Amino acid sequence: MNGETAAVTALREGIISLLESPAVQAISFQMGGVAVDGDSFQQVALRMRFWQHVRQPGETRDRPGRYPIRIRINPHLDSRVLGAYNQHTNTLVFRNANALTTTDGRYTVIHECVHAASDALRLRHLAFWDEAAAYLAEHVYQFNVNLISITDASRPSVHIHRLASNIASSISSTGNTTVESGDAQRLFDEVARVYRPVTGTTRTSRYDYDGIEF
Repeated sequence: MNGETAAVTALREGIISLLESPAVQAISFQMGGVAVDGDSFQQVALRMRFWQHVRQPGETRDRPGRYPIRIRINPHLDSRVLGAYNQHTNTLVFRNANALTTTDGRYTVIHECVHAASDALRLRHLAFWDEAAAYLAEHVYQFNVNLISITDASRPSVHIHRLASNIASSISSTGNTTVESGDAQRLFDEVARVYRPVTGTTRTSRYDYDGIEF
């Protein structure tokens, strides 16, 4: 037994299926030194699937096991977000176990799994580039499956989504996966404008991604 509730286990299995789906595996781009592709999401799926037994040197019995990337449900998550990734505990956190049942929920899973992939691979990008890549991944997925646009005018991040959507549209129509530097910089600047007052993150900050062993 892994100690998860049935709902969390179902969510875990659903996320793995999403990450390994053709639409997510087809996500591919390079922007601001960040590269995201199907293997990025496979790295997360592997760490969500693999049950890790823990045994310290000198011990003869396994301690309670764990998944390298965990899933937690927190109904008190900040009302502005549907999910988050905690790189200190290697945990994907969602407000409820129904994250995959809505379009926004699937976008959120993809966004947070970009962060998890960066952590898994110890990629210490500038934080705002990491966020910009996560938003762009949402929109490339959107074009891959012809879902509705993510431009709800009530969201503080609406301009981030519009810029990311324009870039994703270009990737979809031209097949050029290297984002033009001017477009990339505009997206980075908008992420910085929105995130800095809320998180205190600066333009030179880097997320503390230290790898996820499995």
